[in-house]
Amino acid sequence: MFFLSTAWLHAADPEGFGLWKNAAVKNSGKELASKLDDQKFAWQPLGTYQNHYMGISHREGDGSAEVHETQVDIWVVESGEATLILGGTMVGPKTVKPHEIRGTSIEGEPHSSFSLAILCTFRSLRPTS
Repeated sequence: MFFLSTAWLHAADPEGFGLWKNAAVKNSGKELASKLDDQKFAWQPLGTYQNHYMGISHREGDGSAEVHETQVDIWVVESGEATLILGGTMVGPKTVKPHEIRGTSIEGEPHSSFSLAILCTFRSLRPTS
């Protein structure tokens, strides 16, 4: 009886908790690489919570310029390299959903390049790409 009750206590994660182990994260890159869209981007949602969500993306090309009015992005570059452009002026801005604006590019701002094992978090009220 004790074994069964212990198993029941550990059967479900507490509300708001998510754990993604190293092997699952590393394997996701291979899985997502086969699902790239026309912008060479694929996304796998991991969890939706009260005020945020988590997911893994795989990108093999440039992304569009973005402004998130209420969303915070956290980037972890697990392999390869990424370039973040923060600031400048968005070209061709269009609201694509509430609190999210996308454009074709960003003009007039320097960029930062990242390689392996970089963690970057930002709330973007300025254009990013």
